[in-house]
Amino acid sequence: MYWKKKTKPPEFTLKDVTIAKALPFLSVTITPDVYLITGTGAQTIVHKIDNKSPFAVVVKVLATAPARFTISKNNFFIEGNSSSSIQIKLKTGAVRSHRLDLLFLPCIDTLNPNWKANPCIAFNSSYKPIIRHI
Repeated sequence: MYWKKKTKPPEFTLKDVTIAKALPFLSVTITPDVYLITGTGAQTIVHKIDNKSPFAVVVKVLATAPARFTISKNNFFIEGNSSSSIQIKLKTGAVRSHRLDLLFLPCIDTLNPNWKANPCIAFNSSYKPIIRHI
């Protein structure tokens, strides 16, 4: 995990848990991990996100062309050792290069208990998320 240059990583002493210590255990897979656009018609694809980490993660989904994509869930969390699915709909139009960015942050109850209730506030924090591209 990389921290913003202006901010030093916080030191947490609650049960000796820190976000920095949690990151090596962050294991998330996305299936399928490629978004293949075929033709100019509308398309729908479901991506399954598996969280194999022992803790929950908060997820934010962004599209490079938000007017063209409809995303079923933009901000959500996934419990540890579980999965969730998101549905992506691509509207009709010319084929162009598009990308979906999925941002992940570990969600540890003792450090940030309010992230599960409101996942979008996690990405307003000083923590830099891990990003996966589709």
